[in-house]
Amino acid sequence: MGRSNELRQLTTALLARRGAVISGAAAVGKTTLAVTGVELAERRGMSVARAMATRASRSLPFGALASMLPPDPGDERLSRENHGDLLRRYAKAIIDAAEGRPLLMFVDDAHLLDNGSATLVHQLALSRTATVLTTVRSGEQAPDAVVALWKDALADRIEVGMLDAAAIEQLLVSVLGGPVDDASARQLADRCRGNPLFLRELVMGALNADALVEDGGLWRLQGNLRPTARLIDLVAFRLGDLTGPERAALELVTVGEPLEQEELAELADPASVDALEQKGLITSRPDGRRVRVWLAHPVYGDVMRVGITALREQRIARSLAEVIEAARGGRTNDTIRLASLRLTGGGGSADLLLAGAIAARTRHDHGLAERLARAAIEEGANFAARYVAAEAAHYQGRPEQAEIELAELATEAVGDPERARVALLRFDNAFFLRGRAELRLLDDVAQGMTDSSWRDELLSRRVVGTAASRGPRAAVEEASALLPRPDTGARNAARMVMAYSLIRLGRLTAATEHLGQSADSAAIPALDEPWDRWALFGYRAAALIYGGRLHEAEELLIHTYDLAIEQPGSQALAILTRWLAVLHLEQGRPKSAFRRASESYTLFRQLGQPYTSRWPYGHAALALALVGQADRAAETLAAHDALDVTPLLPNETEILQARAWTVAAAGDLPAARDQLEAAAELGEQI
Repeated sequence: MGRSNELRQLTTALLARRGAVISGAAAVGKTTLAVTGVELAERRGMSVARAMATRASRSLPFGALASMLPPDPGDERLSRENHGDLLRRYAKAIIDAAEGRPLLMFVDDAHLLDNGSATLVHQLALSRTATVLTTVRSGEQAPDAVVALWKDALADRIEVGMLDAAAIEQLLVSVLGGPVDDASARQLADRCRGNPLFLRELVMGALNADALVEDGGLWRLQGNLRPTARLIDLVAFRLGDLTGPERAALELVTVGEPLEQEELAELADPASVDALEQKGLITSRPDGRRVRVWLAHPVYGDVMRVGITALREQRIARSLAEVIEAARGGRTNDTIRLASLRLTGGGGSADLLLAGAIAARTRHDHGLAERLARAAIEEGANFAARYVAAEAAHYQGRPEQAEIELAELATEAVGDPERARVALLRFDNAFFLRGRAELRLLDDVAQGMTDSSWRDELLSRRVVGTAASRGPRAAVEEASALLPRPDTGARNAARMVMAYSLIRLGRLTAATEHLGQSADSAAIPALDEPWDRWALFGYRAAALIYGGRLHEAEELLIHTYDLAIEQPGSQALAILTRWLAVLHLEQGRPKSAFRRASESYTLFRQLGQPYTSRWPYGHAALALALVGQADRAAETLAAHDALDVTPLLPNETEILQARAWTVAAAGDLPAARDQLEAAAELGEQI
């Protein structure tokens, strides 16, 4: 997979009897490609002599080729010092074993050949008595005779690089037997860095741990990637010859990457750091005026962490944190890194841990945000840390815990900002995670509010509940009464609901005009913007889709998706994939629509938001029905129904249409008509 050009080069070289030297990094697939060439040679009637060089055989004269060489004839008293005679006799023995057929001499890992074996292989190529095929690891010192194979044009040199993202996705689809969602494919590609052996082991480990699962016909990751025992052994073998200081330096980078050069120099032997970079285990690159050091491959970190005990990790993290703080007087522009080190190593202040939690929240790393926030609470932080911890529980799908903690905060909140923030999050927690539009949570707080901007934000969120419980017409009426009032800079949710409700009412011109009045809908939001900004942006795409401007909508959504996929757990990505599904349905691309819809409902579920996952479940079922997969469409609708949340009026007509086309795909046209008539009647009512 992904080696068509290299395979073409190899085939051409072997058919022309020129031979080839396949070069590339460790575990990149050199041997697999070479074996394909060997199989081609055997089908062409060639005799094949195989050898594998190892570090052990390198110390023995002709060690790699010993199995195919004759014993020394003692009666002839042939001296091993007579290298010319010895080489000719050994070459003749290898050639005679081919019994008159053309000979292919295949040597794997030829960079590890001893000088005698390398010279013999070179002589076979030079005399054209054999076609030589070898693999060599790039960056390794090879014998001069092996280098001469491509240097003197005795064999073609074929470079095997890392697999690109397209080849990795193709490989995953072939192995798993079905499509893989983009975020999971990107995560696997990032972790393996194009190395097919690492990819195989990561996939096997994820399958064995049920972290890579098939859901509705689409493969996706739902857990952490962990190295298999085989991968640990393979990488540990490469790390096995490290000195004590080198291993200590590598552990520092593993725990604290990226490390600035000065930070590493404080705690590690400089010569060992240089040795690690020369061995290709770490890499350095400039970052502004500084130089930062990283592990050369993420898998090295996975394997190193297995061997670092909890106590040692704690000591390393504390040492790194102290060095960073001393160098910057306690100030750093990488708050998450320093706070995470203090979380592991101890000694962090409440302010630092809280700042790290807030920074982690903006990156949608809610697990880390919660751990840092709760650590800050232990160090004495109060309202802000407790709010972040409750919010993190909400975003990780734990509504009951979030509500308990928020209810406590509501009794302790001081001032309009704190009271309003708690009330808004309590409403979102009840609405998005449990399907309850508990308007009293907003109304009770809004009545006693003196800050007009926060009061308007509470009333704005109320419109969300109206849309869900009464439909788009009622939502437009309520939002129309709120939005013309003097602008306080709040009311984002009302703007969002107004836009979508106008679209649902078919008032596309009015929706476009409304969106044009809001700067929030014109620009792509930052990934750390709240959900209502992203929802408003999504409705801008919706106005383009339902207005028939499909090409514009596609350009906008694809461009933004490529930005958002860098944070695969974000709500932004769930919203974007939902509208990509709608777009693809309108474009007549049901298979792609299903893929995007299933990405969306999975992301919403991972965020613990069954309520908002109802939309993409409907899109996915409709897409499956349109391609005639009635059984799978019915299964998708059953999964939708199992969410067991209150019907969401803005999308209930779409669910009824999905049900109609599902039974139509099964051949029950009267039932399909009944569902469509029910959808039309409900649509008129709301």
